[in-house]
Amino acid sequence: MATTNHVPSASQQQHVPMSTAGAFIRTLVVDDTQEMVQTISAILSQNPWVHVAGTADNGLTAIKQALVHAPDLIVMDLNMPVMNGLRAATHIKQRLPETKIIIVSSDDDPEVAFAAMDCGADGFIPKAKLAKRADWQIRRLFGDRDLLKFGT
Repeated sequence: MATTNHVPSASQQQHVPMSTAGAFIRTLVVDDTQEMVQTISAILSQNPWVHVAGTADNGLTAIKQALVHAPDLIVMDLNMPVMNGLRAATHIKQRLPETKIIIVSSDDDPEVAFAAMDCGADGFIPKAKLAKRADWQIRRLFGDRDLLKFGT
């Protein structure tokens, strides 16, 4: 049986809140390797406002989960099978423009960061610098004043 890369439209999806404990930044972590999903999740979980509420292993699954759960933040790998992070970011931003997207990549080339921004991503972090830059990016995207509504 052939698989398709059909992306459901927003009208075909019912928004269901992602599971959260309190009022946190509901986050979807997307990477094709389970080890990296765990690493990214551990780094993000150090931030008291972030709750990793779901994971996906490719861009197509990320789109489907985003349309169903409407996360506040998606941290997504650039290079993945089925659909890469740039294509997925474009689809998600068209349907959920309020969702913030940070693209992460093993590649530290500025051209990669520019490509991510051109596809609608709100931020870019090289994976090697994720531990140092994740908190700053979240504060930049959500603002200190907005973070107060999420509580600590």
